[in-house]
Amino acid sequence: MYLFAQNIKKSNLKDWAAHVKFYTAGWFFASIFFYIMRQVGVSGLAHQNFTAVHFILFLPLFVMFSGIVFGSLQYFFQKY
Repeated sequence: MYLFAQNIKKSNLKDWAAHVKFYTAGWFFASIFFYIMRQVGVSGLAHQNFTAVHFILFLPLFVMFSGIVFGSLQYFFQKY
């Protein structure tokens, strides 16, 4: 825990923002791919009530949350 606290003190906001942007973009494209494969590409599975409206409302929240969390974790723990 001490090393994590020291790493936060030495962090550079510009580098952190670059990591968060990269992870946010990755989660965005992965979510779009998931939606296309789930709705169009896979017809043999049971169809869930996951409409485009739900996807449009859910996507920005999920992508931003995931990008910030996983981008921050990767940035702060990459020096180990």
